[in-house]
Amino acid sequence: MRSAAIIAAQTLREQWKNRFLQLLLIFGGALVYAALLLGAMAMEQEHRVLVNFGAGLIELAGLAAVVVGAAYAVLRDMENKTIYLILSRPVSRGAYIAGKYAGLLLAAAAAMACMAAMHILLLKMRGADAGAGYWAVIFSSWLKAAVAGALTMLVSLISTSSLSALLMSCIFWTLGHFTGELQYLSSRLAGPAAFAVKPILWIIPDLSLLNLRDSLAAGAPHAPWSVMLGYSVLYAAVCLGLSCALFSRKEF
Repeated sequence: MRSAAIIAAQTLREQWKNRFLQLLLIFGGALVYAALLLGAMAMEQEHRVLVNFGAGLIELAGLAAVVVGAAYAVLRDMENKTIYLILSRPVSRGAYIAGKYAGLLLAAAAAMACMAAMHILLLKMRGADAGAGYWAVIFSSWLKAAVAGALTMLVSLISTSSLSALLMSCIFWTLGHFTGELQYLSSRLAGPAAFAVKPILWIIPDLSLLNLRDSLAAGAPHAPWSVMLGYSVLYAAVCLGLSCALFSRKEF
């Protein structure tokens, strides 16, 4: 645990020093400001547009921070040969993977919190209120990023290419918002096609379960927090467990 905590802290520092994350915060702030301009054109629905559009941009920024970081975290150390120095110390490979993942989540949480604070401040300046469930929406967006990050880390170890890991993760993230439709389509299939499609549904994360933002905007009930947290933890744990198994088989 101590080794994982040290690696997590180091990963957090690296992410904050990384120009990508700094530009991401600036870009997120600019997009939140653009959301305010867009809200000004929405007339009576200005409040709803300001909140929903800004929260959606924060979710995308947090997702990008985690997914890009996860795609490059391990592979960059392997390419730079720093992995030899890390593993030469009393650090298990499982602690290395867990520490990298935890550091990415901490960096994303800090980035999303900063952007949410800017969003709320700009809403206050326009005389609008974020709403009682605003921070719950941000937290659910962070859970989606955590699930996508765990999957990206697994895919990066399978593909050994950062670009292909990013592409596959984006595809899975998009499909994850349409799991209900995909399950319906798979139920209409028969024969070999059904056997080929159904295993893929187990891989695709059910992000519609964590889509609290759309549920609150539509006034529809959402899944209990125990289900949302349990699913996120279980999915991430399975992906990280497989990542550790794959990483332990690599020779350095």
